[in-house]
Amino acid sequence: MSTMAQAVPIALDEFERYFSYMPGMLDLFILPGHYIEDWVQIFYSTVFVPSDRSRIMFMFEGERQVLYRSDIAQALRLQLHDIRIHKLVYPGAIPSRRPITTSVFPPDFDIFRICFEEPFGPASPRHPSDLTRLAYIVLEGLRRSLLPRTGNREAMTALQQWLFSFILHQQPFDIVDFLICEIEDVIAEGLTVGRRLPYAHNICYLLARSIAPTGEHLEQWSSSPTGFPDYRPARPEDRRWGQRALAVVQQ
Repeated sequence: MSTMAQAVPIALDEFERYFSYMPGMLDLFILPGHYIEDWVQIFYSTVFVPSDRSRIMFMFEGERQVLYRSDIAQALRLQLHDIRIHKLVYPGAIPSRRPITTSVFPPDFDIFRICFEEPFGPASPRHPSDLTRLAYIVLEGLRRSLLPRTGNREAMTALQQWLFSFILHQQPFDIVDFLICEIEDVIAEGLTVGRRLPYAHNICYLLARSIAPTGEHLEQWSSSPTGFPDYRPARPEDRRWGQRALAVVQQ
């Protein structure tokens, strides 16, 4: 188990339960943060995603590569699923979806209320400071795995809300499609300093496991000195948990 999982201030089995109800999901959270910058830069500068998101095409070590959804699922030990979260949030939208402010559909109150401290009503603001302790841990973990985005920490996006709802209700969804959609948005927006090579370690792990010689590539990836730091969430008394949660801790 990685430092990220060990550092979470809840029981380890509870942490695992929330991120292991789908095959391969927990692995995305505990995967070592190694990455090879050249691999990632070339991947993002050459990757193409067709409109049906059935595959990705890119260059690797001077050769054209194609990975289908099933190839990605196999390499990351994931399962494909019919439910696609981006389709729920941005129906019919094309990349980049992130700046879209109209025709965006957050989950209903009854679905999402599990994420917030009570009292929480239909008109209550969906602010990160009011998340439950568990939901805040989920958010910080997602920001280092499925949602490698910076900024916008003062509000919960519709995409975050749907993702939270699925995870806390233990409902399956298509992680492969989620990753491909986020990669599409990176392509459409262009790499920025704020994004810091999103999915860098996941992409390198995917390339190493998918493209021969896999043993050699896995060794390159695992021995790379470049990597993201392990996840160390805020302590329970940290004010980032929100004022209501902080009051509970202080009692």
